[in-house]
Amino acid sequence: MDGTLQRLRPSLVMLVALVGAVFTLSLVLATWRDVLRAHEKLFIVEADAVREQLLQQVKATDEMVIGLGTLVNSATADGGFSIDGLNA
Repeated sequence: MDGTLQRLRPSLVMLVALVGAVFTLSLVLATWRDVLRAHEKLFIVEADAVREQLLQQVKATDEMVIGLGTLVNSATADGGFSIDGLNA
């Protein structure tokens, strides 16, 4: 019986080590997925904020161009402004 126990011990040790490694690996993978999910959510929130800021800047630029166009059109309509800076 003592010989059988000696033969089972290395197998038992290997089995316990394998189960421990699988358990540890599963915990690491679960944690890794949680961290990646959290970073993905943060990236989406930040990307949405950047998109909104860019949209506001585009709208402001568009309004400025429209305002400048209106100013130039109104100044040139009465002949009081020319590109050369001379009165027409």
